[in-house]
Amino acid sequence: DRHRWPLDRIESLVADLMAAPPVEAADPDAPREQVVPVRYDGADIAEVAQLSGLSAGEVVGRHLAGDYTVAFCGFAPGFAYLTGLDPALRLPRRESPRTHVPAGSVAIADEYTGVYPRASPGGWRLIGHTDLPVWDLARDPVTLLSPGTRVRFEETKACRAASERASQRAREADSERASQRASASEERTERGGEQSGAASEERNERRRRAV
Repeated sequence: DRHRWPLDRIESLVADLMAAPPVEAADPDAPREQVVPVRYDGADIAEVAQLSGLSAGEVVGRHLAGDYTVAFCGFAPGFAYLTGLDPALRLPRRESPRTHVPAGSVAIADEYTGVYPRASPGGWRLIGHTDLPVWDLARDPVTLLSPGTRVRFEETKACRAASERASQRAREADSERASQRASASEERTERGGEQSGAASEERNERRRRAV
């Protein structure tokens, strides 16, 4: 089965899990809120927009507006399942999981959103990326997203600027298309008037000949 994990990958994940302190219980020293900066440039964001009936900008806006809490950790060491996802964004996992998802990928699946703590296979839909290391064995605490932590996603300035430029280009394109439609309509009206005038002259000429 091409979707099975390689044995060395499984062994690596298990080794990390065994070396890490338990994260099943809420850490009393965990921050009340963890801000995760995101670039919304994920490979699946256009597909998420299509499936949800939203624009890409609306997908970003709804994801940013969520009030998230780490419900539990699982799947892989440091992978936190965050509840609070907007109902409009609750889509099933991909039918064909990817064999490689980059570390820091921000993704959604069913009622959850999350951040891939390290490169691994995965079937969640990718909507963005963060450079924040949410899982680091050399840090104390190892994970930034322990159960009970509230999480807020924040769009990076570079991403906001790119989104604004894209929106501006979209508005300019819409304006250009509207102008082209108006010009085409005027041209059809003018052609129609010319044809009507020519037909009228032809009818008058036939009447003169008949007389």
